[in-house]
Amino acid sequence: MTIFFKERLQAAIKHVGTAAELARRSGVPAKTISNYLNDVTEDPKGEVIAKLAAGAGVRVEWLFAGKPPMLDEDEVVCWRRLNIDPPCRLNIDPGPVATF
Repeated sequence: MTIFFKERLQAAIKHVGTAAELARRSGVPAKTISNYLNDVTEDPKGEVIAKLAAGAGVRVEWLFAGKPPMLDEDEVVCWRRLNIDPPCRLNIDPGPVATF
């Protein structure tokens, strides 16, 4: 199944809570994010992708091209240690989790 940028951006927003929160964390204006979600603007490239990914706490490769996993494995392992599912399970395969 192909997941398009708009859907990955929606998942990234869900990961941080709201589009406004992603705008605050990333430094990308809320209007710009809204334009991506409403297909007003072409998919972002380069620096904007990096800012959005950093703001959402997702991997750049996932946000840009859909290459799984969405989250760094270290983050997924931390969620698992707390016995909590990560906020967004899209394309996540945490693999084995070490127990202590």
